[in-house]
Amino acid sequence: MQFRDYKPLNNANDITHFFFSKEKEEDKGIDIKYESVVRTTDLNWEQQFSNFKLLNYEKLAPFTGKYFALSQNVMDIVEKMEKKYNFDYDNMCIIFHRGLSKCWETNLAPYDEYIRKAREIMDKDAVIMLQSDETEFFDALKQSFSNAIILDEMCYMSKQYVEKAPNVELALHPDIRVNQELHFLSIVKIMSKARTVITGSGNIAFWLCLMRGNADGVHQYLSPKEYIYDVKNDTYDPNKTDFWL
Repeated sequence: MQFRDYKPLNNANDITHFFFSKEKEEDKGIDIKYESVVRTTDLNWEQQFSNFKLLNYEKLAPFTGKYFALSQNVMDIVEKMEKKYNFDYDNMCIIFHRGLSKCWETNLAPYDEYIRKAREIMDKDAVIMLQSDETEFFDALKQSFSNAIILDEMCYMSKQYVEKAPNVELALHPDIRVNQELHFLSIVKIMSKARTVITGSGNIAFWLCLMRGNADGVHQYLSPKEYIYDVKNDTYDPNKTDFWL
């Protein structure tokens, strides 16, 4: 059901190749030897809400390279956007906030926490790019970073509508969802190339780090909720007050 929601209307076909390379596995030149169990992280935490600095990048790299190499469709969009915005990756600071329904699963960083962290760690001449699915995030951070890059290609919405549509894609007409998703995956790739990333925790930030191959220069906000969907969360620590990793 979840994957069907992201497809064009009345389309039950497999659209994986839109996003990931359909090159034959044997032609990618990656031979994975299953000699031991490969774990995303050695912590017994859900991977999207774990410390991304502790992911087993070296062991995961063959899998991401073989099964999740980005399609030419995505890489063409990346190249087009790089030419349009002239990204200076070596001098670029991404501030990424996955809002909306993510608040049901983890405590989100307050907007002023992003502002404080950015001012604390970035160079004074750094180029900031803001990325989020939440209108209020842009409204708040543009007041402090008026020259920040905001990409024209992405859609976002107010968090007051989250009960009707948990994420932006589900608020769009089905026939334009794939195009939006292709652009968003392209933007995740772009964010992964920036020198500095300030981000909350979730699957998008998790994959951003996998694309990056490490969490160097990544400043992650991780504040587990006491309960997730009414289930006690073992990673919750009531004594913790600093949530930046």
